[in-house]
Amino acid sequence: MLCHTLNEHQTEDGLSVVWRGPARLGECPLWHPKEQVLYWLDCIAPELHRLDAAGQHKKWTMPALIGSIAPHEPRGLIASIGVGFAFITIEEEAGEEVARVEMQVEVVAGLKVRLNDGKCDRQGRFWAGSVASDFTRPDGVLYRLDKDKKVTEMRHNIKVSNGLGNNYLLIVMHQCIIHNFSSVMYRRMEP
Repeated sequence: MLCHTLNEHQTEDGLSVVWRGPARLGECPLWHPKEQVLYWLDCIAPELHRLDAAGQHKKWTMPALIGSIAPHEPRGLIASIGVGFAFITIEEEAGEEVARVEMQVEVVAGLKVRLNDGKCDRQGRFWAGSVASDFTRPDGVLYRLDKDKKVTEMRHNIKVSNGLGNNYLLIVMHQCIIHNFSSVMYRRMEP
């Protein structure tokens, strides 16, 4: 048997469920080392979620579909959101925590394409790919956002850019790109 129902609070291998809630498309779990919290996205809702060590859950509605997040220096997050890159900070305002979303660079032209998955490389550059809203046209581009906010188009003609990741030394950038609904894994050596 490949899959079966498990106890709500513990998996077969002893893992514990720390939060359970609704999500239309849960993605991008991120442990933020400085803040000591777990962030994740509901990309379609669109919402940013946060869970602290005490089990306190908070969520914030984002202004557009959100594809990915990564820690940002000196604080907060960098995100691929809607048609561009944004900085997100959580701030206290009148006793409430609010998410401030500050758009930095718009990179996608046209309403039928949005940014999707992204990750940082070892140089602190943020990579994110775009995807056509219907997932059928190769209109996507893989972008790299440098620390000085310069954007470079790294690859074109992508249907779905997803699954960006690095090896443990952050030397090799891996990317899963879907061409005609079959996955292709690319590897790029980073200087």
